[in-house]
Amino acid sequence: MNEKEGLLFSRLMELTPDEPSEEAYIMAIERIYKLFTEEFKGGIYAIADAAINVEMTPTELEEELKNIILPELVKLKSDIDRTSERLLEKALDGRLPEEELEEMDVLDRFLFIESNILGIIIETGSLETAGELSPYFLLLMLRLLKLLQNGKSLTELLEDIKIVAGKIREVHPTPSAVDDYFLDELLELDT
Repeated sequence: MNEKEGLLFSRLMELTPDEPSEEAYIMAIERIYKLFTEEFKGGIYAIADAAINVEMTPTELEEELKNIILPELVKLKSDIDRTSERLLEKALDGRLPEEELEEMDVLDRFLFIESNILGIIIETGSLETAGELSPYFLLLMLRLLKLLQNGKSLTELLEDIKIVAGKIREVHPTPSAVDDYFLDELLELDT
């Protein structure tokens, strides 16, 4: 990680809430959005200028963005799904000590939610849906990293998972894939 990336990561970690709540998530997302807007202002203007110079309609620009973003999301989802499979294999092989099984379950739920978000974005192909769910994807990842960085138990992530599952249900209320039905189980978590 270069110096600029390290600084950006540090700032993101500072904006990541220490305790999960819907309000904390909303506030952190607003602050992260502001940080990204400031940090990548030049790139945003360059994209806008390029779109104007190429004389793309908003629909054409949206399609072009989808063509760039969606293949990357498919790769990321595939990586997350493979990680989840390896974790499950490790647990089933008995290679995971008994005391780590609870944290493995939380990590499995985390991977499920992250994969589910990407699956919904890919399935809908909607930039609006991506705009609503991707901040939750990022913030959940940052919360996991913050817990690991501070040496805390991953079980503290259960409330975050419940918050993100609720947001998924809000944005994508009608289950359209088998995985979507498991969101209800996550929403009923006892934390």
